[in-house]
Order: sequence, then C-alpha cells, then structure tokens
Amino acid sequence: MSRVLIVGVGPMPSPNAERVHAPGLRLRAFLDAIRLSGHAVFVAEIPFGNDRTTHSPLYEKNIQAHRRLEGDRRKRQDQLDGWIREFEPDVVVALTDVGALHAANSFFPGPMWIDYNGHPMTERQQQAHIGQSNDSLGEAWLHVLPALLRGDRFSVCSAAQRLALVGELGASGRLNGETCGHELVEVVPPGLPFGAFAPQTKGDYMTKVGVPAGAKTILSTGGFNTWMDVDTLFRGVEQAMKMDPNLHFVCTGGRIPGHVEAVYERFERMVFNSTEAQRFHLLGWVQHEQVLEAVASADVGVNVDLATLEGELGYRNRLMGWLQGGMRVVTTVVGEPARSLVEKELARGVPFSDSEALAEALIEQARLGRWPDPRKLRQQLEEGWSPVRDLQPLVAFCEKPKVSPDRVGGKSAQNPLTELHRQFVVEQDRQQGEVSVRRFARDAGRRLLGSRLFRAAAYFNPALRDLAERLSNL
Repeated sequence: MSRVLIVGVGPMPSPNAERVHAPGLRLRAFLDAIRLSGHAVFVAEIPFGNDRTTHSPLYEKNIQAHRRLEGDRRKRQDQLDGWIREFEPDVVVALTDVGALHAANSFFPGPMWIDYNGHPMTERQQQAHIGQSNDSLGEAWLHVLPALLRGDRFSVCSAAQRLALVGELGASGRLNGETCGHELVEVVPPGLPFGAFAPQTKGDYMTKVGVPAGAKTILSTGGFNTWMDVDTLFRGVEQAMKMDPNLHFVCTGGRIPGHVEAVYERFERMVFNSTEAQRFHLLGWVQHEQVLEAVASADVGVNVDLATLEGELGYRNRLMGWLQGGMRVVTTVVGEPARSLVEKELARGVPFSDSEALAEALIEQARLGRWPDPRKLRQQLEEGWSPVRDLQPLVAFCEKPKVSPDRVGGKSAQNPLTELHRQFVVEQDRQQGEVSVRRFARDAGRRLLGSRLFRAAAYFNPALRDLAERLSNL
C-alpha cells in the first residue's frame, strides 16, 4: 500500500461544520476512497476563503495526520514542504486550483494527481463579469499553469470539462510525443454529496424555523455563486407564492465570504422589498447537520442558473444532495448532472430566464410533495452515481503511482511549448519576488518612521531618516 498526501480545500462535511462548499465535499469523497482502500493518508486541508473556524482533526482509519495549512501563501508553501519531508509520500493528490498550485510548487518529485472539480478559468470569467473587471484573469491563469506543467494525471467533474482541460494541456505543451496514447485526464463525477450523512427519514426542521405546519416548502441550500440567476429565482418564487398561499421559501447558505457576496445581497434586497417577504425564511449559513435536517423536511429544491460556460463545464452538487434527501428538484438544464436527471425524470427542467415557467414548475412539484419512496430513489441514484466505481482510476493510481510518460526519468521532456510556459512562470515568479521585496522594504520604512525610538535616533543621525524615507517611497 502507498503513502498518500492529499491536499485540498475544506471544510469537509461533519455535524458541526459550517459553510461546506463543493471543494470540501470533493475532498471528503477522495479521502474516503483512498483511505478505505488501505492506503496511509496525510491530509493537508486549506481553509476556504477567510474561514477562521477552529480546526477539528479527523481521527479515522488509515489517516496518519490531518492538519490545516495556515497563514499566507508563502507560509502555507513552507508548511506543505515540511509535511512532505515528514510524511515521505509515494504520491501526492491535489484538489482545486489552490491545492494544485501548492502541490506543483512543492519540491516533491514523484507522481502527482491533480483534480479540478469545475473549470477555474470559466469560474473566473463569471467573477470578472460580476466584478466588472478582468484584472484577476492573469492571476487565475498563473494558479493553473504550474499544475498543468507538473501533473501526471488529472481528473475533472464532467466530460465537457475533460475536453476543456485537454485543450489547456495542449496549449501548455503536454500533448507531446511522449504522452501520445496516454490518458492524462479522467472524468470523476462528484456523485452523491452527503454519503453516510444522508438523511433517512422526514424531519420537522421547517416548523422549527417558523414555517407553518402543513405548508409546502421550497428550499435553496449553499452559496449564492456568480452563476446564479437571482432575478429569475426571486421573481419565480414570488410569483409562485402569489399563486399558492401555502408556499414558503427557506434558504440555508447565502453570501460566500472571500469569494462573492454581491449576488446574495441583491437577492436579499429583492426579498426585503417583496409583498411576500414574510414567507421568505433566509437563515444564512447553518451547521451541516441542520442542512441535512432542512433537506429531510423540505418538499422541493430550486436551482436557477445563468446560461454560462461555467455551467456547461461544471457540476451542481446540490441537485444530487436534494434528491438524496428525498426532495423534488426544479432546475435550469445546463451541464451535468442536470441534463441526466431531467432525462431520467428525476428532476423538473425549466428554461433560462423564465420566471413564469419556474413558478408553474415550483407549484406543480411542491403539490406532488416529497418522493414517496426515498429508499428506492436513493437506490436509483446510487446505480447511476457510484463513488466506488467513479473513483476507481484514482485508487488504482495510488496503488501503482507512476509519473506521466513525458516525466519518466525525473526530467520533463523538452519541447518548445513547455519551455515557453516554464520561462513565463519563472519570469512571473521573479517579478512577484521583486514586488514582495519592495513591499517589505516599504512597510519597514514606514514602520521605522512611525517609531518614536527611531525618530529619536534619527535626530542625531539624519542619514537614518533619509534611508527610512527612501524605503517608504519604494
């Protein structure tokens, strides 16, 4: 069996966890597949955004250590390198563009599996649109490029994303003579997000949060991301409420600190000004256990996307979770799994930007109520989305880890495209280093000028003050 270091973004789902996003669900699925196959695992967890919650290490079978990377990017990189020296892994598995960048920049020379659960560049495109600025696109590409040049195997969440990543690997020089005929990218669908935490029986959570007994509830869970069409969501729900006075809307989740907050804030303003505001229950982020209770109590989940490339390439975990808990689902149809669920008649599809169609679908599905046989439904879902089956390529790679054909012998194959990109990354690192040195010197100069002790010393030696002023102006 192998020694596997896995690095990804948390928090992972647990009863006390708050703000569990797709990266944490993906990390948990990968971790379970690896450790339950008998491999020894060292977990390096990166906090999501500006999360400052207390780290709660996992003490489970085959987990040798579970630590959280802290501090700025440079400090985290030093921590990860230290843990690699301590654990001496046979293989590194890195998830998300953040985890992949840390892994790619480490000194680890061995086999590396990199997972992108969603397409980083189309996600950044949506952020650029919301923020009305393209300034972050260069930073996003520099998060991805080092991993494209370094990874030995890659995984993605959909067949569409696989083709997008193959294109990026080609542009980076990885589709070369050595890798011809070698499968660099595997499709690993996220599957069922709740796993062992899935609710088994109908609950009464809705009455606890103020929904009248007997009312029908529409539920939204998770973050309001850049791809959400909150205008259509609000208008559709409000119109459904006006047509059916027995409907209530409950939301667990909302703004995503450190990522995007404007989308949820816009939704909040519309709700506040609505004539039906008293039937909107905006609970904010709640503990994961309460999310499961909400899913076990609500009648229908609603997901309304904008028509975006991110949606075509990405994945909506919440759809699977709602079904896993026995809810009906109404969703716009873009990407996986929405298309598959609508085709199997497990979800009700609605057109983009059509609030009237959304209202009608919500009323229809809410009146149907929860699925009558949740066990049969879960069985059907597990036949189509099996983490044991879908994660088998990852498990096999960990059992017999190998570098890609263009990295055999410990040295990457030489070709003009990869050399061009490597030189670009090196130059960007050099420029960033110069910026960091100037920033450090400038801050030092300003701190000296603000120090009473330094000003007293500079009174007797004016050259000290001149030096501090030059530094502060860098």
